Amino acid sequence: MSTLGVWFGSNGKLVTWTVPDRTGRNKFTLKELQALVGGKIELVSLHGDPQKRHAIVNETGLEKNLPLNEHANAFIERITKKKSHLRGNVVIVKYNEEGDTSDDEYEAFVY
Repeated sequence: MSTLGVWFGSNGKLVTWTVPDRTGRNKFTLKELQALVGGKIELVSLHGDPQKRHAIVNETGLEKNLPLNEHANAFIERITKKKSHLRGNVVIVKYNEEGDTSDDEYEAFVY
């Protein structure tokens, strides 16, 4: 099994998805990601991460003054060695850059 993504709730809750899931899928849909972050998504590259993961965040998290996500930021700082100030719920995924899926699908990765 591989990890599809990790959701870091701004309340400190952590949820990990593995694939294939119960439906046999190994991708998130855009609607699922929007539900997880509570609105339109923004893709944030985690520069310095050897696994080339990305963070999915609420596009208006700063405007809405969502709380800093301490757990997600600590994880990101550990893997990138750079300061992070992401707000609200955060989903960590590996973006499929191969071009074999639509732009709103995110492939599985192994931690």
